[in-house]
Amino acid sequence: MKRENKKASEFRQATLDDFLSLPPPPPKPKGAPAPRPPPRPLPAKRACTTYEARIGGLKVYVTCGMYEDGALGELSIDVAKEGSSVRGLLSCFAVAFSEAVQHGTRLEALVDRFLHTHFSPGGAVEGHAVIRYCTSIPDYVAQLLAVEYLGREDLVKKLPPLVNTNGTDET
Repeated sequence: MKRENKKASEFRQATLDDFLSLPPPPPKPKGAPAPRPPPRPLPAKRACTTYEARIGGLKVYVTCGMYEDGALGELSIDVAKEGSSVRGLLSCFAVAFSEAVQHGTRLEALVDRFLHTHFSPGGAVEGHAVIRYCTSIPDYVAQLLAVEYLGREDLVKKLPPLVNTNGTDET
């Protein structure tokens, strides 16, 4: 059997626009989340505050970079142990935390998520005025951010009253 050839006029020449045009997006399913806003960029020159503490004998430095309005925009965690696995994991935690904040995750939600996480190193905190104990470094960071940036007083550990030599309490 012989095939019939179509007329040349029935074929359309493909253009570059045919290859570059995208199909319409599929309809959004019911109950789908709204699209996320783009990340809020930090200014190239920004204010930072570094907090130094000793947790379970490990020196920890937490640096908080801020937006112009004073809101937390980035987090950096460094420990004095060179080349430790803890150092690498904390660095990854800080990057993920910073990305979450810059993409609009509420600081309150992140703080609540990491409060009371429990793994080593943890223990007595030396070097902060109101944080006395943490169950892990992420717990310390969550407490620090709650106290310093959210003004949460429920986490403030009061010092015991001082006792004078004459036996009276001082507060």
